[in-house]
Amino acid sequence: MAWLIYNPSRSDDAGRMLFWFKDAQGLTDDIRAAGRFDESFAKHIQNISSGETRAVPLVLVEKLKSRQIIDLGDAANRNALEARQ
Repeated sequence: MAWLIYNPSRSDDAGRMLFWFKDAQGLTDDIRAAGRFDESFAKHIQNISSGETRAVPLVLVEKLKSRQIIDLGDAANRNALEARQ
């Protein structure tokens, strides 16, 4: 089973969940681009990260996917949306 490494401490105020890229080459909110890790490695990273990361099964993330709703009246959300375009 594939695992993702979720980084809640770096996820932003716009509600994006950020995951490690393959080989820890940065972070992404696109689970299609996120690195796939085996369970033992993902849990090892979680254990040594002092709460900075979480090992999450890919199947769980896929089940929890949801549509993001942007409140355009909120400047931070509006800026995040505009930055993606």
